[in-house]
Amino acid sequence: MNDRMILVVDDETELLEMVRSIFMRAGFTQVLTASSGEAALKVCKEKQPDMVILDVMMPGMDGFATLKELRKISKIPVLMLTARGEAEDQFDGLKMERTITC
Repeated sequence: MNDRMILVVDDETELLEMVRSIFMRAGFTQVLTASSGEAALKVCKEKQPDMVILDVMMPGMDGFATLKELRKISKIPVLMLTARGEAEDQFDGLKMERTITC
């Protein structure tokens, strides 16, 4: 069993549970979930997960804004989860990550 803590963030309940289930079946025993950017930041401050899987397109605080705030408190690895495949969006996410963590 893997005792590393993973936080999955997505506003779509079905996708959130599917990703959580995949990690649980893979042996991860601590898979936390949050359905908004604000909730994700609260979980990160309280639980300090080892990794975050973060949806880009969420209402209110989107994934990019959440990442920006997260980088103010942590350098935790973040995997951006998105249906947006445009190269510009991908570049913006990578550029933001480098700008924030450097």
